[in-house]
Amino acid sequence: MNSSCSFNFYILNFNIMLRIISIVLLGITIYICSLFTYNREKKIFQDPVYTSVDVSDIDFAQLVYIPVHSKLYSPKSARTLYLSTVLKIRNTSFEDSIYISQVDYYDQHGKVLKKYLDSAILLRPMATIEIVTKEDEYKGKGDNFIVEWHAHKTGLKPVMESITFDASNCLIFVNESRIIKDISQAFKRQVE
Repeated sequence: MNSSCSFNFYILNFNIMLRIISIVLLGITIYICSLFTYNREKKIFQDPVYTSVDVSDIDFAQLVYIPVHSKLYSPKSARTLYLSTVLKIRNTSFEDSIYISQVDYYDQHGKVLKKYLDSAILLRPMATIEIVTKEDEYKGKGDNFIVEWHAHKTGLKPVMESITFDASNCLIFVNESRIIKDISQAFKRQVE
């Protein structure tokens, strides 16, 4: 009888321990999700440096595609989720600035929904700019950003990614960019 009481005591302690671990893990999850909060009211680049440089005179340029997940169907809850997205453009050079001349948002049908720039933006070394779309702003399932960037020298590799959140500000997707066209003056001279 004593061993059965002892066994029940261990099972009871094990169940309590599982509950405590579950509560701690839930708390950690909530804390991590809170780290990914952002200001939902911002729709344009933060702290941009607009410039009047003629980017057609800059030798190196690329057109970049960044996928966006603004709408997902959830089979588990049988409902559609509308998501917010942050586009981040990071200059990874310690020495050279880059210029962003085009940031356009396209829907799943290839229609331009919004052009974010009227003039080029200077992105200084190691600087980052971002643009935020709210979950109710666009509702496509195959949306994307197209970004055109320029630099005075080759070999620079800015990082461009879209980060998608749900309504509770938890991270869902991080999508990296893909170069879709080299529009450099040097490249054009080699082709000709």
